[in-house]
Amino acid sequence: MESSAFQSGTWYEGPASDTAVNEPHGRPILCMDVLGSKVVTGSSDHGLREYNIGTCRQIRQLYSKRYGHGEWVTSCAYASDGRVLSGGMDSKLCSWDKKVVRCDDLTGHKGSISKVKVDAAGVGISGSYDGSLLVWDLSTKECLQGLFKGHKDAITTFEWSNSLMVSGARNGSIAIWDINVGKPVKKAQTHEGAVAKIAFFSDGEDTNLIITAGINDGVV
Repeated sequence: MESSAFQSGTWYEGPASDTAVNEPHGRPILCMDVLGSKVVTGSSDHGLREYNIGTCRQIRQLYSKRYGHGEWVTSCAYASDGRVLSGGMDSKLCSWDKKVVRCDDLTGHKGSISKVKVDAAGVGISGSYDGSLLVWDLSTKECLQGLFKGHKDAITTFEWSNSLMVSGARNGSIAIWDINVGKPVKKAQTHEGAVAKIAFFSDGEDTNLIITAGINDGVV
């Protein structure tokens, strides 16, 4: 089924329409994730909104007087079953129900959340400006593991695959973790200034790389 916003043709030809979603955020959007025909966005208005990509219509707002963030929403990620994990400048995570506007608060960080990510098994990881990473079971809402002493500055990003995780910090350092052990197996100073992005590369044979990019130094 074709989206009304993206008609026939190839993606690199660009959209046939630049139709905007209805009921947009009133303030800047800081994060976004996609699952199937749905997209969720988080904003400095303290809320999240979920939209149907095909119709460009809002499904629901993830914010209420009782549930949600008290500060900017800085990161969000879908679980495979449709739940949403969000993190904000209020130092907490919200694990949102996949249907109704209700969430469980996951607390443990003492600084703004810089990134969240969820795997297919419903395990989530959060990185924070307090310099720590926390591993969560989203079914039980329990913290399974705390990853500390990898950085002396705020964590700005991380990448994760199975038990391997690599985190980057505001001071340009990276740490390579085995999350089953809970300790960094290697640390390095890679950039002059904050680490912006981390990615894994594998050719499926002998070449496996960790690729990092810096915000200030422009170095990859």
